[in-house]
Amino acid sequence: MTRATVIAFRPARPLDVAAGLLGFARVQVGELLIDGVAIRRARDGRNVISLPSRRDRSGVEHSLIAPISSAVGRDIEAQVLAALQARGELR
Repeated sequence: MTRATVIAFRPARPLDVAAGLLGFARVQVGELLIDGVAIRRARDGRNVISLPSRRDRSGVEHSLIAPISSAVGRDIEAQVLAALQARGELR
């Protein structure tokens, strides 16, 4: 299991929260520090994370950071969301 630790959380503005963006986290995963992890509320009401990415000139999205498997991604997401809930920064 990969250990993910939330270092900091910055809540989004109310207008962004209304659109589903809850805030941004800085997360340590192993020996990496990942800044700009978006915390979002999905249309079905679940909280999810989005790892940093960029769009090229053609509008194609490219991951800057990606888990090596979907199981690792789900594990990191669960740890981040649980940590934010335990700190009272996310409901």
